[in-house]
Amino acid sequence: MMSGTVARLSSINSSRDDPEIHSAARRARAVFTADLLDELGEIVTVTSGDQKRAVTKQRAIVDVLVSKALKGDAHASATIIGSCARALGEQYVDDEAEAPEDRAIIRAVAAPPAKNFNRLPTNKSMEDNNE
Repeated sequence: MMSGTVARLSSINSSRDDPEIHSAARRARAVFTADLLDELGEIVTVTSGDQKRAVTKQRAIVDVLVSKALKGDAHASATIIGSCARALGEQYVDDEAEAPEDRAIIRAVAAPPAKNFNRLPTNKSMEDNNE
């Protein structure tokens, strides 16, 4: 007989290979994506100074991000660069006109964050990288 915990774990592991679960997850992602796109496409009124203008929610979000980035907000800048890298894809990363340093920066921004991104490298690891 299996204990309750072992039985739950084995049912979780067997569900990973279940095509119905994968299909349901894909449908849920598609519905979420459609809902998000619908929501971002809705029109809102934005006041800039004394002017009012109608823009999509997506445009309003981009405007706020760009404004913050221009004021020196590093998180907003990173969000914009990361979004551009993901949206444009590898077609621009591999462009031969770019310097290798630029391609490395774009790949680093587009990559998922490392598990230990808050850690600073130790002197030993820095010495290893310099060799």
